[in-house]
Amino acid sequence: GPALNRAVAAHGEGPVILRAAHWLSHVDYDLESPIWRPWVQAMSARNRFVRYDPRGCGLSDRHVRDLSVHQWHADLEAVAASIDEPAFVLLGLSQGGALAIHYALRHPERVSHLVLLNAYGQGGRTRARTDTERLEAKTLVNFVRIGWGRENPAFCRFFPNLFIPDGTAEQHRWWGDLERITASAEVAAELLSQMQDIDMLDEAPGLRVPTLIAHCRGDMR
Repeated sequence: GPALNRAVAAHGEGPVILRAAHWLSHVDYDLESPIWRPWVQAMSARNRFVRYDPRGCGLSDRHVRDLSVHQWHADLEAVAASIDEPAFVLLGLSQGGALAIHYALRHPERVSHLVLLNAYGQGGRTRARTDTERLEAKTLVNFVRIGWGRENPAFCRFFPNLFIPDGTAEQHRWWGDLERITASAEVAAELLSQMQDIDMLDEAPGLRVPTLIAHCRGDMR
């Protein structure tokens, strides 16, 4: 098929930090975000901070048939291959942690340091151990499918409170805008469903690069 157009943005000068894709992003709109703008500013203060939008989202190609995690790995490989520096810091947030681990295992010579922030080795469906947990994972995907980007308070307040429960009113408003601007309901739901099957626990112990792992207080994943 035709080559995928991936939206990539870089800010700052210095050693490269590459952020692996996570569920949703928009390389332009994130610069206005009360959540992501401070990240971009901090990461680019002494480094070249490279970000890219995942397939189906943001400014990358929206109409993509294959949204599988396998293709997400291929997209990270392609963006990393475009970086001239021999090695870079690889940053994995949330679902991006699994992508970063996968890449670092296969290209340890390119990764000077691996940073995993609030990342997980197993997706929600994979780590589910009870029928209730499996139903919760399935229900969340369906909730995205039917409620994404809608103005109804029952839907528009659900996701901000789920993902940024301590967020400000401004951050919650921004999340609602993010839903409408970044991806369709179908794409957001399919990507979330794909990520629920992530399982890196067997491979992760093979990492041989300096790695920093950080989680929120109380996050036992």
